[in-house]
Amino acid sequence: MAYVKGSTTDTPVITLGKLDFPDIRSSLKQFFESSEIFTDYDFEGSALSTLLDVLSYNSAFYSYYANMIANESFLDTAQKRDSIGSLTKPLSYTPTSRRAARAEIIITNNSASSKELVYGDPFFGGGLNWTPIQSYTIAGSDTRRIDIVQGNRTQSVPDPDIVDSAIKHQRFKLPHSKLDTTSLKVFVDGGNGWNQWASVDDVEGNIAGVTAGDNVYFLTSSYDSGYEIYFGDNVVGRAPVHDSKVYFDYLLSAGLDGNEITEFTSGVQDITVDVAASASSGGANEESVESIRTHAPMFFQTQGRAVTANDFRSIIRQDKNGIISLVWGGEDNDPPQYGRVFVSAIGEDGTLLTKQQKYEIIQLSREKGVVSILPEFVDPSLIEVILDGPVYYNLEETSTTLSDLTNIVSTYINSYPMGAFDVGFNFAQFTVNLLNLDSGLIGEGLSVFLRKNFEASPINTVGAISISFSNSLVPSTGVVGGVLRSNSFTALVDGGPVLGYLLDDGFGIIRHYTSGGDIIESSVGSLNTETGGVQIDGVEFIDDFYIQVRPQSNNISPKMGIILNLVNDTVELVD
Repeated sequence: MAYVKGSTTDTPVITLGKLDFPDIRSSLKQFFESSEIFTDYDFEGSALSTLLDVLSYNSAFYSYYANMIANESFLDTAQKRDSIGSLTKPLSYTPTSRRAARAEIIITNNSASSKELVYGDPFFGGGLNWTPIQSYTIAGSDTRRIDIVQGNRTQSVPDPDIVDSAIKHQRFKLPHSKLDTTSLKVFVDGGNGWNQWASVDDVEGNIAGVTAGDNVYFLTSSYDSGYEIYFGDNVVGRAPVHDSKVYFDYLLSAGLDGNEITEFTSGVQDITVDVAASASSGGANEESVESIRTHAPMFFQTQGRAVTANDFRSIIRQDKNGIISLVWGGEDNDPPQYGRVFVSAIGEDGTLLTKQQKYEIIQLSREKGVVSILPEFVDPSLIEVILDGPVYYNLEETSTTLSDLTNIVSTYINSYPMGAFDVGFNFAQFTVNLLNLDSGLIGEGLSVFLRKNFEASPINTVGAISISFSNSLVPSTGVVGGVLRSNSFTALVDGGPVLGYLLDDGFGIIRHYTSGGDIIESSVGSLNTETGGVQIDGVEFIDDFYIQVRPQSNNISPKMGIILNLVNDTVELVD
């Protein structure tokens, strides 16, 4: 600890490092008391007491200010989004903006003549504005599907910015911070009419592929959590001529609020919306501070290219805000497929991606990945972790009623934090926290199973399935149904519907039984207890069904696109 001496005394009275108000005031008071100038003063009762307070407050304020300035100067400790955005610029990382939700709708042209729908035409849904993603021509009295995007189209044509070549490194501020930067279009008029300039991210090879004559702009974060653009310098990208006009065209988005909307109306004459083909999805809010702090260094490591699985995840996160991805190499796949990279993804709100979103992710992966690696999208596999068995209680150990205990246990299971990539199930931790919920809970005898649900119908039959539970199953010991079983379902047998179920034979083979217990087929599939793989190809399902297996360990690890969800099957409280 360092000390500072006063000029009127040799006593070290100021202690550096003690910056709290009481410590500062105590040091100042000690200084006055030790000074030969102030003698016989009551420092707590005199006017000097107020001066001590003012001096102490002033020192404390400057101490706090200096501490905050230091914190905001480093990526690990900064809290303000403005500071985070500034610190990530040297990493070539631009925090992702809001992303507009999208939806597919079915519309009808009620007029006899063809109708042209263009970007900017109004549609409405969920109290928000929507517009077609592209131009569509709808013939008279015709019905067709179109894609719409949520947002208010904003243009700065009436009041364009002006290029001033006398300003070095001139930047042009985008007026709104709630825009979707993927919808941004930049137009420049250098005296020969308006021409659209491309984003440097759209150039093949990114900045390495930009020449001195390319009409490109660069997007970066601004000082107020918004965005701004700048142009090239005639070395990397063309510089607009002096007095050129610049205007922007973009969507102001509601982000997450645009998701899960199913009812839409048209603001275009003679066009009506029949139905939404699917609920809107893909909307996301601007990237959070913690997300920027995590992903900016990862993005810098990739240098705009993807080689490892983490590289792909970082690039997808940067370009596709609102999407959570999981990436694994072909060597880790089951079975291994070398030379490939597998991508699985969901929305931040847990929704599945649309075909368009999947296509865009694969295209991005191809553009950023090395030529020898082929990307492939894998739909997330939703696996249920089933809890079955008793939870023991003793009402003499608690004042809680049995009804309340039951509700406490059910709420705990139903709200257990799962449902995302890389989130496993730790049985020991789960049970410890369960029994700590109330002193009346004294033990458990729970069993864990894994279940995969499937949909089938007489119109959409299922004839073959392949499941990867990605966890070892209990070894086959000759006990029928000891590893795998299904619910009761209807299948086509010799052309007719038959009610039945599936069990393993105790040696890795799956059998098909009637509801009465007779064997329909002694081998309709197989299971691999080491890898958790299940293959069924001898049953034509025409009813919803599930396949349930017993894992070797109660601790479940999700792999290769699996998302776990905890389900209370038959958990009962037993005294």
